[in-house]
Amino acid sequence: MSRAFGGRRPSLIVPLFALGSSFWAAQAAWATDIIGIQPAALDQPQINAAIRYPSTTGTLNDPLFADFGGGTRAFNVTAFLDTGASGVLLSNETASFLGDLYNPGVETASYNNKPVVYQDVGVAGSDNFRVSVPVQVSIGAFNTANVDNVANAEQQLSDSNPASFQGIDLSYYKHTTGTIRAQVGPLNTADPNDPGDNPLLEDLDVFGMPVMKGKVVVMDPKPVENIISGNIDNGFQMKTHVYNPGTAFNPATADDDPGIPKTTRTIKLSYGSFNEFTRTGTLEGDGSVAPLPADQVATYQPTLEHNPFIGPNPINPAGDTTPPVKVSFNGQSATGSFLLDTGSAASMISTSLASKLNVRYVAGTQGTDNPQLESFDPKNPSAPGTAIDNQFQLSIGGIGGTTKVAGFFLSSMLVKTMQGSVTNDNDPNHFNFVQAPVLVSDITVQNPDTQRTLTLDGIFGMNNLVASIFVSENGGIIPDFSDLTPGAFDWVVFDEPNGELKLRPRLSGDSNRDGIVDFNDLVKLAQSYNSELQSDFWANGDFNGDGVVDFNDLVMLAQHYNDPNAADGVIDLPHYQFDIGLGAAAAGVPEPGGLMLMGGAMVALGRRRRR
Repeated sequence: MSRAFGGRRPSLIVPLFALGSSFWAAQAAWATDIIGIQPAALDQPQINAAIRYPSTTGTLNDPLFADFGGGTRAFNVTAFLDTGASGVLLSNETASFLGDLYNPGVETASYNNKPVVYQDVGVAGSDNFRVSVPVQVSIGAFNTANVDNVANAEQQLSDSNPASFQGIDLSYYKHTTGTIRAQVGPLNTADPNDPGDNPLLEDLDVFGMPVMKGKVVVMDPKPVENIISGNIDNGFQMKTHVYNPGTAFNPATADDDPGIPKTTRTIKLSYGSFNEFTRTGTLEGDGSVAPLPADQVATYQPTLEHNPFIGPNPINPAGDTTPPVKVSFNGQSATGSFLLDTGSAASMISTSLASKLNVRYVAGTQGTDNPQLESFDPKNPSAPGTAIDNQFQLSIGGIGGTTKVAGFFLSSMLVKTMQGSVTNDNDPNHFNFVQAPVLVSDITVQNPDTQRTLTLDGIFGMNNLVASIFVSENGGIIPDFSDLTPGAFDWVVFDEPNGELKLRPRLSGDSNRDGIVDFNDLVKLAQSYNSELQSDFWANGDFNGDGVVDFNDLVMLAQHYNDPNAADGVIDLPHYQFDIGLGAAAAGVPEPGGLMLMGGAMVALGRRRRR
């Protein structure tokens, strides 16, 4: 029978719309369970940028650029956009290429003829960084159009002789920061001319909260799912945009310049500043760092801004009523403040929070190449524990180096929204991540003067917001990869001025993911009805993830037809088998003052695994 809409049975389709309201009424009593999230995100947000010296005339100076010789020049910096980073980090590699500058870094600050150094603490210790002279950062979207814009501009710069930006269109760098100082490095504290002793960060550029201050970040995670469908020719990386508040959404340009989309759920955030846990000083001849005089710190330290948390501000929690994250496992529950971290590919809880769930490391395995978790009896903690099923292992790295940690699947992770009741965990507007994967590791910072320490309760990573994959090192050298899972959200919006994470969950029946289930979606489903799909599963109407477009998918579409405010009580994400690895780009991303996890895009073709 024909797949065209006219060749299907209208008698099968039309009566369901009369049932739609009754189906939806039944679902409206359910909380929104999100099922199927995997341990590692398939992508993290990036941004394009140009670095400039500050202008004294009101007109922007030309960007700094690299001249590689032979008529090849480049100026664009592609960086991770990281809400978990307090500052802006320029890698040694990038800094060393930016023109007539200090090598291996941009021109850097000095005090009393000694280089200024910034001490940062992360997942595996601490590293030192140089501090740049004042610069400005111009940021542009990471999207399909700007791939061509950057290539054309850099080709024009390469063709000019002498090098000149005259006539080159740089208007797609829509926002320019005020004057800031960046971190540069890391460096080997014993020798400021050494390229560094932490190779993971050597070529990593990270733009943190200073470039997002006062802005709204719009992330479109949908293209990442081309990895699963196999449509990688259409791009497979998240598109990221930075807008002024109030920028209207434009559906006609939604692919490359959407504006700020309408969302249906909002998570309230708090903000915390990690400034007190860092130190800025001068690098002494013996490699030590001498603190700057108190009245000079603000002048010479890198520009730092606060970081967002789901839950009360952990640095100063008094009076903060921001709803925390609630985690549960084997009948035990605990709450905590989780860093909202777009620079983290995975999510994490502290060993203290894990212990409240009766979970701990097997004695002697923490910090080894084969860490193992177990559950224990709190009434008899000295007794041997019980190994936890479905564990996984990942190496996390960044400031201080790398370390391998273990993770497990929580029973649930509850995140409350502003649309729901703060006193009702079962409110249907809240998000409950069922079988949520988390690593167990401590991110601890210490005030170098007062010795006050703080360990984060957890990290809410990108694996919860974008397509994800199961990955585990399992005590070996080569990681194991298995299930690929699409993301639960059509749009992810970080509204820095209002302190909000705004989300639009994917809606069953919305094949084109425009936020409304309508006739266009019905046509797509009808064209594929009774077909087993090999690609473009969701776009062709397979909403329940069973590999075929049938009556069950039609029912799901009917439940949400023409209801822009509809919501699914359960978002059960289909799993796809990881079949062919086309490459992996691993990248570490620093967090507040330097906390970071390993991330990156795994490019792979997936084939449907029936659920």
